[in-house]
Amino acid sequence: MMPFMPAESMVIGVSMGMENALMGDTQAAGANRFPDAAGNVAILGKQAADYYKAALGQDVIINGQSLRVIGVLERSSMDSVNISAIVPLPTAQRLFGKEGMVSAVLLAAEDVNRVTQTTATLRQDYPVMEVTTQEDMLAEAKKVLQMPMFYMSMMSVTAFIVAVAVIMSTMVMAVMERTREIGTLRAIGASRQIVLVGILAEIMILILIGGIPGALLSMPMAALMETTLPTPAQLAQVVLFAIVAGMVGGLYPAWRATRVDPLEALRYE
Repeated sequence: MMPFMPAESMVIGVSMGMENALMGDTQAAGANRFPDAAGNVAILGKQAADYYKAALGQDVIINGQSLRVIGVLERSSMDSVNISAIVPLPTAQRLFGKEGMVSAVLLAAEDVNRVTQTTATLRQDYPVMEVTTQEDMLAEAKKVLQMPMFYMSMMSVTAFIVAVAVIMSTMVMAVMERTREIGTLRAIGASRQIVLVGILAEIMILILIGGIPGALLSMPMAALMETTLPTPAQLAQVVLFAIVAGMVGGLYPAWRATRVDPLEALRYE
């Protein structure tokens, strides 16, 4: 796996009786809590079950050791739970040779208005520990997402410029090839406004012929890639993007068509 790619699966050790802190009330096929005498058992998140190709009652091999699957969780709102094999803390410590080691402690404040005070106290009393609140994680997530969002914005701008350039070059060639036809229209009395509207209408028809099927094709592609299907609003945005790009790219060719001189056009070969 490339270092910048997200993890496909991970193992989380949870203290007995504290499963609720991580899984909440997420329902499962089988158990969503460890039995009293838990040993080599695991509760798999939805994606983790697919990753290990394991079902309820089967065994999975993690770090060379066999664990019995006692539960498969339904999809959670937390991706970290979906990709996790959740095991008792002593089992996790034994699996990775980290007996007695704890990497994180989840705390739930009884009073949300005292989170800031509690955080300050923990940082003062345990300076070697890194104390992170939900607000800290949210701020960090926003910071991490800023760069991908910037690149996505730049890609959108680039795609728009390329689309405009392609449409403009195509329509300029079309206008040049139809110079004699446009000149004939002008010679028999067609105004520049009629020529302009005609060219823009042709561009709009071509955009809709290509844009609507293109937007609809994104749905089977999304299903093939197993990503979220686009909503009707998103499909409408794609078509609107095509219309705007087409109109911007078609303005110059349409304007150029209105400047055709009828006498010169009739001599054009």
